[in-house]
Amino acid sequence: MRICFIADSSSVHTQRIVSHSVRKGDEILLLSTSPYESAILGTNTIHLLDDSKPAFTTAYEDRKQQTGFKARIKSFVPVSAKLLLIWINRAVCLLSKRRFCAEEIRRFDPDVIYCFRSFPEGVLASYCHLRPLLLRTAGPDISKFPKYPVISRFIRKALQTADVIITESNWEKELLRRLCGPMLTAEVTIIGVDTVLFKPPTSRDRLRENYDLPRDAFVVVTNRSLEGHYNGWLIVEAVEFLLEQCPNLVLFYASPSRMGYQAKRRASAITANCPRIRFLDRRVSHDEVPDILGCADLYVSLSSYDGIPNSVLEAMACGVVPIVAELPQLHEWIEHGETGYFVQQRDVKGLASLVHSLYNNREALPTIAKHCVAQIRKHGLYEECMDRTRALLAQLANPMSSRNDERLVSSPLTTSFPCTTPGKSRLKF
Repeated sequence: MRICFIADSSSVHTQRIVSHSVRKGDEILLLSTSPYESAILGTNTIHLLDDSKPAFTTAYEDRKQQTGFKARIKSFVPVSAKLLLIWINRAVCLLSKRRFCAEEIRRFDPDVIYCFRSFPEGVLASYCHLRPLLLRTAGPDISKFPKYPVISRFIRKALQTADVIITESNWEKELLRRLCGPMLTAEVTIIGVDTVLFKPPTSRDRLRENYDLPRDAFVVVTNRSLEGHYNGWLIVEAVEFLLEQCPNLVLFYASPSRMGYQAKRRASAITANCPRIRFLDRRVSHDEVPDILGCADLYVSLSSYDGIPNSVLEAMACGVVPIVAELPQLHEWIEHGETGYFVQQRDVKGLASLVHSLYNNREALPTIAKHCVAQIRKHGLYEECMDRTRALLAQLANPMSSRNDERLVSSPLTTSFPCTTPGKSRLKF
């Protein structure tokens, strides 16, 4: 197949999805929405954001370059506000590239277009007026962004434009129906976990030595972001509260990206006062994540919004018992007390109490860990999940129609937008 992906090429999820198509021998055009130069082997990658430096410097880099009154004023702006402004700027920049994007798609002449995330990638695809289109939603892009009225309108249009929608849970499927109406249909499948890579460690002691963690410690690990809706600092706060009561407790926080200036300063202060709270402040490759997870007894995710986070499923595949914030979709994968635990949203005391209880009753964890591994191997295998998605792509690329020899056409669902020059395309009835 000839597949045009519109996705963030720096995302490990995009890399895994696209790499599967490359291994199957597909011809790939990747229109990257990443603000960073990144390409995936075997693809023709075109970066839509070519002037990224001024808009996307990190808070840490920005602070290093500025001093005096201006820097002090910026320090009072919440990190969440900075991230929101950067995100809005990025979305506006991407949508301004819609004509260029449509031209590149027509030039490539794909059998099918695959968008990862409804906003902004799905919205960008809807502006291009080309089909057939498969749209995969990605957690917060439908569980958080639609609460903003303007963004909600864009997302609904993107969803209504897509020929096939893939989401990650039955709860999200119902959310899509509430957003776009009961006639909307969606397939439910996750990206999946590579159980060849993510599996219980053969030697936890060796892994702990690699990261300078005590062999006899009770280790809590997380590799979700510190900032924003991931509520990473609340996890740190809960563990700080327990350190005196739990002398062997260690928190190993492996942030998925480099920390900004303020986060780095705060983390350094915490580590100075509490040496048993460790921060890994560097980019971690996907291949290294199993080693980090393999150090742990517990994994914690306290996100306020989510889909089915692959990071949680990967921890389960490694035999690490997850503690997650109460989100309805996660009940489709985790049963409290059997394959993990739930705590209420942003409940620091509740999280601390649960960790303290498991610290004192750790003999129950190996049995739960085995249930976690079995759950992933039964329902979450990467190759099986990717093959289900590939079957949907193949169905779009070769529809049961007498017009199989035609290519992409302008979508009749997008006529309310200004039309671009129509090109050859597959007619979707």
